Amino acid sequence: MPYQATSLKEAGISVERTTFLKEYLQTLSDIIEEYQKKGFDIIREKWLALAYNLGKEVTIHNESRQKKGIFLTLDENGYLILKTDKGKERIIAGDLFV
Repeated sequence: MPYQATSLKEAGISVERTTFLKEYLQTLSDIIEEYQKKGFDIIREKWLALAYNLGKEVTIHNESRQKKGIFLTLDENGYLILKTDKGKERIIAGDLFV
C-alpha cells in the first residue's frame, strides 16, 4: 500500500460501523449545507485552522512529478498555494508529504 493504514480500535476508539457511518454522513451533509448557504470561504477558514504543516515545507507528488515548497494557503477555489524557488504555484491535485 502506498499509505500506511490505521485502526480506530488500535487508537483506543471503539465505535460501531453503522454509528460511525451515520455520524460521518450527517457531518458531510452539514458541511454541504453550510457551503450552499455561506460559500467556500467559511469552510476554507476552518480547514486552514486545522491544516497540518501550514507555512512549512512540504512535497507534492502527482502523476508525473514532485514539487517541494512552502505550503502557504488554499486559494478561493481550494487550490493549494505552494511557494517554490520559481514563485507561487497553484497545485490542483496531488499527494502531500511532510
